Amino acid sequence: MNKRPHHKGIWILIAAAAIAAVTFVASLVWGGSSGIVSGFLGIITTPVRGGLNLMAGWVEDRYDYAFRYAELEQENEELKQRIAQLEEDARLGADATEENERLRDLLELDQKRSDFVFESAHITARGATNWASTLTLSKGSKHGVAAGNCVVDQYGNLAGIVSEVAYNWCTMITVVDTELEMGGLISRTNSAAILEGDFSLMGEGRLKLTYLPENTQLIAGDEVLTSGMGGVYPAGLKVGTIDEILTAPSGMGRYAIVSPSTDLDGLRQVFIIKQFDIVESGGGCMTRRDFILKWLWYATALAPILILNLYLLPRFPIFGIIPSLLPIAAITVAVLEGPLAGGGFGLFVGILSDAFIPGLPGSMTLALAILGMGAGAASRYGVHRNLAGCFFCSTVGTVIIHLIRLIYFLLRSVAPLPTLLAVALPEIFWSLVFLPLIYAIFLWVYRRVPQASVF
Repeated sequence: MNKRPHHKGIWILIAAAAIAAVTFVASLVWGGSSGIVSGFLGIITTPVRGGLNLMAGWVEDRYDYAFRYAELEQENEELKQRIAQLEEDARLGADATEENERLRDLLELDQKRSDFVFESAHITARGATNWASTLTLSKGSKHGVAAGNCVVDQYGNLAGIVSEVAYNWCTMITVVDTELEMGGLISRTNSAAILEGDFSLMGEGRLKLTYLPENTQLIAGDEVLTSGMGGVYPAGLKVGTIDEILTAPSGMGRYAIVSPSTDLDGLRQVFIIKQFDIVESGGGCMTRRDFILKWLWYATALAPILILNLYLLPRFPIFGIIPSLLPIAAITVAVLEGPLAGGGFGLFVGILSDAFIPGLPGSMTLALAILGMGAGAASRYGVHRNLAGCFFCSTVGTVIIHLIRLIYFLLRSVAPLPTLLAVALPEIFWSLVFLPLIYAIFLWVYRRVPQASVF
């Protein structure tokens, strides 16, 4: 039998014992130094350990990244929510600031027009048709809103008129809608006309001013207000400014194109006028407060003219002539304000004249009331409301007064006609010399008091 495997086992044991013996002897010889086997094994295993360490580091990094990514994702989501909240707070703050500014502007308007009762409303929808210009508002009948109420922005510019009312909302037509039709007033000339929507202009955001007085001189930029005719709508609301004046296609008459003062596209909050006070005067209207304020100003402006006429000029006559200024004052206001206001102011000045200046009792009261109405009518239908118009009316008026006076004195045989003319003509001349001063005083008042009424 073959015994070679047995011998191989013996040789393996012998080799192992020899290696162990050599290792033992080497360890005794080199002392604390690494053994040959351990050094050899270290050489072999060092790269393996390095690779294992790198792999462990990579696995640890991946684990940390995965864990930290979830944390970062959660933190990023929280930051996004915080940013969104801050943006919402900023938006709400901006909205509150804008609303405060609108309310501040409204407070100024409320101080000017204390008779107005406002209802604040927000625009909730805009008309979704090409055939009308409407807005839906957030207030309705439960808030006291009614059809026909005027709607303004915070500056008092007319935005439209309430056309339909529900319990808690309403619809308004804007100033450019084709359904709009109301009395208008040209501020500079105090001329009445009609504001109306036009389909071809609605898309441009503009409207028409029609039925213009033939002799009214209009210019681009003239302000157009509500006239308040009939008391249906409040007077004095600014509607817009005139862009251009055109001749009607028929060639009969003119009309003007008006651009609204309010920004219809930018409106977010509006104010509904639920109540207002009116004072009827010859078919026109204005607030009672404005009416009283206006004529207090005119009476105040008359005071220096009265002092000049009654106290200064009699002491310091011009070449022996005392000008007559009160008729000039009455006629000037009549030219600016129209026939009824002119007649009323002429009546007031006439009473003062009869009270302080000797003459036929009641004659100046009647004469100046009639001349005031006549001068106001002339300015309404023919004469321009400027210095030239006042000069023309004042010349005619003073000539009429002196003609009546001449006839009165001739009938009484006080003096011959030449003698009377020698006094009357210089008095007319020097009275008219003071016209520019009187006109400047009353024009200053006219431009600073409400002009919402139509006479």
